Amino acid sequence: MATIIDNIEGMSDLRRDALLRFISINKGEDEGSGDAPLEPWLPTTIYHQFDVEQTLLPELCNGLAVETFLRMIPVDYSVEPRINAEFMSLTGYLPFVQVGTQLLADYDDVIRYAASRGYNLHKHMSEKDVGQMEAFISLVESVFTNVELYLTWFDDYTYTNVTSPRYGYPFAWPLNRILPWRKRRAVVSKLNAHGWEYKGKEDVFIELNKAVGILSDKLGDRTYMFGDRPSALDALIYGHLATWMRNRSADGGLSRAVASHPNLVQLCEIIQSLYHQTPF
Repeated sequence: MATIIDNIEGMSDLRRDALLRFISINKGEDEGSGDAPLEPWLPTTIYHQFDVEQTLLPELCNGLAVETFLRMIPVDYSVEPRINAEFMSLTGYLPFVQVGTQLLADYDDVIRYAASRGYNLHKHMSEKDVGQMEAFISLVESVFTNVELYLTWFDDYTYTNVTSPRYGYPFAWPLNRILPWRKRRAVVSKLNAHGWEYKGKEDVFIELNKAVGILSDKLGDRTYMFGDRPSALDALIYGHLATWMRNRSADGGLSRAVASHPNLVQLCEIIQSLYHQTPF
């Protein structure tokens, strides 16, 4: 906590207020809030591919969201990069999380498992707000993920210059060409099943900007999506938007979609400073 306090000078008013609330809330929880005791959290490992050589945009977003959620709960975890992580995953989804002997396939699995152990971020929320949160999570996971998959696998330039070399990195010829081609067919088939078969890049960004605008309207001038405390939705939004802003070379349209909504940029800055404790 001292590291955060040392950095309080120079923060904007909104970020400073969020920090003080964060310290107050965590102090209250440390002293006992009257809730039932949490079940012990078992050793946790996040498995993903090697960032520099292999990891693609969708996996970067998912990984940052999972790590942020675990920091918000908060619980300890370790990260284990594996060159064959995709083939270790039961669903092919990355990253996947191992808690004790249990494997959690995706972000939703992590949220449900945490809640079952008494670790959740929506105890303070009304039933109506929880329902809205789940609807917004569904929006993010459908639109944002499809956009990322489209730009990564469907766009010819990105596929040729980024996706195919990175996905094929662990394999010798001809597998380094065949396996990316097979993966591309599978992803395109999935996008087609969601009605993206005839979407051009302009259509994709129209979908994206609509979704980002809906989230911005919901956030308004609040610190987090549902008030003064973060939720699983905030961690998920941060995972996607922060990755887009950091990886501007992936596609300039992603970072521009975020930059046009200053309140979402502010949300990312707050989460970055409180839970990752490094400049955004």
